[in-house]
Amino acid sequence: MSRSARSSATTYLTERGAKPVPLAEMTALVTGVAALRLSADAILDLWECDQATEGDRSAARTELQEFSAQVAAWYDDLAAGFTGLRSVPIPVGHDHKADSRLIESVRRDLQRQDGTATAVRVIWTVDHLDAARRLQTHLNAPVPALQQGGRTLGDED
Repeated sequence: MSRSARSSATTYLTERGAKPVPLAEMTALVTGVAALRLSADAILDLWECDQATEGDRSAARTELQEFSAQVAAWYDDLAAGFTGLRSVPIPVGHDHKADSRLIESVRRDLQRQDGTATAVRVIWTVDHLDAARRLQTHLNAPVPALQQGGRTLGDED
Protein backbone atom coordinates (compact mmCIF):
# COMPACT_ATOMS: atom_id res chain seq x y z
CA MET A 1 0.00 0.00 0.00
CA SER A 2 1.30 3.47 -0.72
CA ARG A 3 2.60 5.51 2.18
CA SER A 4 0.10 8.36 1.66
CA ALA A 5 -2.87 5.97 1.58
CA ARG A 6 -1.64 4.22 4.71
CA SER A 7 -1.03 7.54 6.46
CA SER A 8 -4.47 8.88 5.55
CA ALA A 9 -6.16 5.67 6.67
CA THR A 10 -4.27 5.61 9.97
CA THR A 11 -5.06 9.27 10.66
CA TYR A 12 -8.72 8.70 9.86
CA LEU A 13 -8.99 5.67 12.14
CA THR A 14 -7.19 7.26 15.09
CA GLU A 15 -9.24 10.48 15.14
CA ARG A 16 -11.73 10.89 17.93
CA GLY A 17 -15.39 11.48 17.22
CA ALA A 18 -17.98 10.26 14.76
CA LYS A 19 -16.80 8.82 11.49
CA PRO A 20 -18.66 9.90 8.35
CA VAL A 21 -17.79 6.58 6.71
CA PRO A 22 -18.48 3.20 8.32
CA LEU A 23 -15.40 1.16 9.14
CA ALA A 24 -16.37 -1.52 6.59
CA GLU A 25 -16.38 1.02 3.76
CA MET A 26 -13.10 2.54 4.92
CA THR A 27 -11.60 -0.94 5.01
CA ALA A 28 -12.85 -1.52 1.46
CA LEU A 29 -10.97 1.59 0.34
CA VAL A 30 -7.74 0.51 1.99
CA THR A 31 -7.91 -3.07 0.71
CA GLY A 32 -8.94 -1.75 -2.71
CA VAL A 33 -5.63 0.07 -2.93
CA ALA A 34 -3.82 -3.19 -2.23
CA ALA A 35 -5.89 -5.09 -4.82
CA LEU A 36 -5.22 -2.45 -7.44
CA ARG A 37 -1.51 -2.59 -6.71
CA LEU A 38 -1.51 -6.39 -7.02
CA SER A 39 -3.20 -6.16 -10.42
CA ALA A 40 -0.67 -3.61 -11.62
CA ASP A 41 2.25 -5.72 -10.39
CA ALA A 42 0.79 -8.82 -12.05
CA ILE A 43 0.56 -7.02 -15.39
CA LEU A 44 4.16 -5.89 -15.14
CA ASP A 45 5.28 -9.41 -14.20
CA LEU A 46 3.52 -10.86 -17.25
CA TRP A 47 5.50 -8.74 -19.66
CA GLU A 48 8.82 -8.57 -17.83
CA CYS A 49 10.32 -11.58 -19.59
CA ASP A 50 8.51 -11.15 -22.92
CA GLN A 51 10.45 -12.58 -25.82
CA ALA A 52 9.32 -10.82 -28.96
CA THR A 53 7.85 -13.04 -31.63
CA GLU A 54 6.93 -12.19 -35.16
CA GLY A 55 3.52 -10.91 -36.00
CA ASP A 56 1.48 -7.75 -36.02
CA ARG A 57 0.21 -6.94 -32.54
CA SER A 58 -0.86 -3.36 -33.21
CA ALA A 59 -4.58 -4.16 -32.85
CA ALA A 60 -4.10 -5.89 -29.49
CA ARG A 61 -1.76 -3.11 -28.34
CA THR A 62 -4.34 -0.49 -29.27
CA GLU A 63 -7.09 -2.31 -27.36
CA LEU A 64 -4.87 -2.67 -24.28
CA GLN A 65 -3.84 0.98 -24.39
CA GLU A 66 -7.42 2.21 -24.76
CA PHE A 67 -8.71 -0.02 -21.97
CA SER A 68 -5.89 0.86 -19.59
CA ALA A 69 -6.31 4.59 -20.34
CA GLN A 70 -10.03 4.33 -19.61
CA VAL A 71 -9.44 2.54 -16.30
CA ALA A 72 -6.63 4.94 -15.29
CA ALA A 73 -8.79 7.98 -16.09
CA TRP A 74 -11.53 6.62 -13.83
CA TYR A 75 -9.06 6.24 -10.95
CA ASP A 76 -7.79 9.79 -11.56
CA ASP A 77 -11.38 11.03 -11.28
CA LEU A 78 -11.88 8.98 -8.11
CA ALA A 79 -8.79 10.56 -6.56
CA ALA A 80 -10.17 13.99 -7.40
CA GLY A 81 -13.47 12.87 -5.83
CA PHE A 82 -11.64 12.07 -2.60
CA THR A 83 -10.38 15.62 -2.44
CA GLY A 84 -13.74 17.11 -3.41
CA LEU A 85 -12.42 18.55 -6.69
CA ARG A 86 -14.77 16.42 -8.82
CA SER A 87 -17.87 14.38 -8.36
CA VAL A 88 -17.52 10.66 -7.80
CA PRO A 89 -17.24 8.92 -11.18
CA ILE A 90 -19.68 6.27 -12.32
CA PRO A 91 -17.91 2.89 -12.65
CA VAL A 92 -16.90 2.02 -16.20
CA GLY A 93 -19.17 -0.62 -17.68
CA HIS A 94 -18.07 -3.80 -19.42
CA ASP A 95 -17.36 -3.21 -23.12
CA HIS A 96 -18.41 -6.33 -25.02
CA LYS A 97 -17.43 -4.80 -28.38
CA ALA A 98 -13.89 -4.24 -27.12
CA ASP A 99 -13.82 -7.89 -26.00
CA SER A 100 -14.74 -8.97 -29.51
CA ARG A 101 -12.04 -6.78 -31.05
CA LEU A 102 -9.45 -8.14 -28.64
CA ILE A 103 -10.42 -11.76 -29.32
CA GLU A 104 -10.10 -11.14 -33.02
CA SER A 105 -6.70 -9.48 -32.54
CA VAL A 106 -5.23 -12.51 -30.72
CA ARG A 107 -7.02 -15.24 -32.69
CA ARG A 108 -4.18 -15.60 -35.22
CA ASP A 109 -1.56 -15.74 -32.45
CA LEU A 110 -3.44 -18.51 -30.67
CA GLN A 111 -3.31 -20.59 -33.84
CA ARG A 112 0.47 -20.12 -34.22
CA GLN A 113 2.80 -21.99 -31.91
CA ASP A 114 5.28 -19.11 -31.59
CA GLY A 115 2.58 -16.56 -30.82
CA THR A 116 0.59 -18.44 -28.20
CA ALA A 117 2.55 -17.16 -25.19
CA THR A 118 2.08 -13.55 -26.24
CA ALA A 119 -1.62 -14.08 -26.90
CA VAL A 120 -2.04 -15.59 -23.45
CA ARG A 121 -0.21 -12.62 -21.88
CA VAL A 122 -2.54 -10.24 -23.72
CA ILE A 123 -5.59 -12.13 -22.44
CA TRP A 124 -4.28 -12.19 -18.87
CA THR A 125 -3.46 -8.47 -19.07
CA VAL A 126 -7.01 -7.73 -20.09
CA ASP A 127 -8.26 -9.90 -17.24
CA HIS A 128 -6.18 -7.93 -14.71
CA LEU A 129 -7.36 -4.62 -16.19
CA ASP A 130 -10.93 -5.89 -16.00
CA ALA A 131 -10.40 -6.76 -12.32
CA ALA A 132 -9.34 -3.14 -11.75
CA ARG A 133 -12.48 -2.02 -13.60
CA ARG A 134 -14.74 -4.27 -11.52
CA LEU A 135 -13.12 -2.97 -8.33
CA GLN A 136 -14.46 0.51 -9.14
CA THR A 137 -17.94 -0.32 -7.85
CA HIS A 138 -16.56 -1.09 -4.39
CA LEU A 139 -14.19 1.84 -4.23
CA ASN A 140 -16.49 4.71 -5.12
CA ALA A 141 -19.27 3.88 -2.64
CA PRO A 142 -17.70 5.56 0.46
CA VAL A 143 -16.70 8.81 -1.27
CA PRO A 144 -20.10 10.57 -1.05
CA ALA A 145 -20.22 9.89 2.69
CA LEU A 146 -16.79 11.46 3.05
CA GLN A 147 -17.91 14.50 1.09
CA GLN A 148 -21.22 14.84 2.98
CA GLY A 149 -19.42 14.62 6.29
CA GLY A 150 -17.46 17.71 5.32
CA ARG A 151 -14.23 15.74 5.16
CA THR A 152 -12.05 14.56 2.36
CA LEU A 153 -9.56 11.75 2.62
CA GLY A 154 -6.27 13.14 3.84
CA ASP A 155 -7.71 16.10 5.82
CA GLU A 156 -5.82 16.66 9.03
CA ASP A 157 -7.16 18.28 12.20
